[in-house]
Amino acid sequence: SSSHERWRHEFSRYGVLDNLGFSVGHNETTNMPRGSFMQAEMPSPPGWFSALYEKVDLFFLLVPTVQKQRGWIVCLRRDKPSFLEDTQQKRIASARNLTIVWLIVLATVSALDIFLDVMVNDVHTYRQAVIFRAIGNNLVGLVYLLLITNPELFRRYAQTLTLGMLAFQGAALLGNGNIIYNSDPAIIAMYGAYVLFYRVITITQRLILLFLAILGYMIGEMLDCDQGIKISEEAGRNFSFLLVFFVCMACGVRLEEHLEHVAHFEQRRVSLRLQETTNASAASRTLLESLLPAHVVDLVAEGVSPIAEHHSG
Repeated sequence: SSSHERWRHEFSRYGVLDNLGFSVGHNETTNMPRGSFMQAEMPSPPGWFSALYEKVDLFFLLVPTVQKQRGWIVCLRRDKPSFLEDTQQKRIASARNLTIVWLIVLATVSALDIFLDVMVNDVHTYRQAVIFRAIGNNLVGLVYLLLITNPELFRRYAQTLTLGMLAFQGAALLGNGNIIYNSDPAIIAMYGAYVLFYRVITITQRLILLFLAILGYMIGEMLDCDQGIKISEEAGRNFSFLLVFFVCMACGVRLEEHLEHVAHFEQRRVSLRLQETTNASAASRTLLESLLPAHVVDLVAEGVSPIAEHHSG
């Protein structure tokens, strides 16, 4: 179709297809002739789970339908490694700043513990909570900050390190919340907002962490409930609030990251075109200099017309 032909032409100029083994003319990697981009671009039909995941993923991507066409989405996904490589330093800085802000917030909240009755009524329990929080949040966060200063380590293990840190911090928060904060849902909401802005991991990984946090909150509520495993009405309302809150935030964060990727993609394409224009201009001047005298070439470059020289008889 014309839309696929346009994408093939644009991405070939941009260089995406070259990185994947495709070219505008002939593909040496797959031995595919010109015009076979549409078949090469589209992967084989996915399984039912992958298809369902893709539909849900596109449904919550809040952009016009024309920007959800599969060819465009597939090319953006294939461009993702280049985008991540170009924005690595930015993501390192974002992760570092988020972790520092989170540790500052936790320190500020911890200072308010002086107003809790548990410090007087159950000192032993409070000491356990402090140790749990110090190891699960502060120590793990500081180790993470130390590790991500190495760009090569970040490039290889960024997702593993970030998932591990966030999982430890989430477990520590759930434990502290059940011990001294009476399972306050505000703690889960604050943790969720913190996790969603970690662009080092995918949006799916972030949502899984949030689901586990909500699940841990509900398990804590069931254990504390006087009726055994029966969940209180308040816990049900908190569950609904957290679910809607996280979904809305995730849609906003996903849209922001998608638009940033598209902007980066377009910026690289425009830069390539400008470079092509510069190269074409230099090639044209070289050709003129090989055919005409230098001072005539300067007149052509200045737009002088006519350029024929007049001689008196």
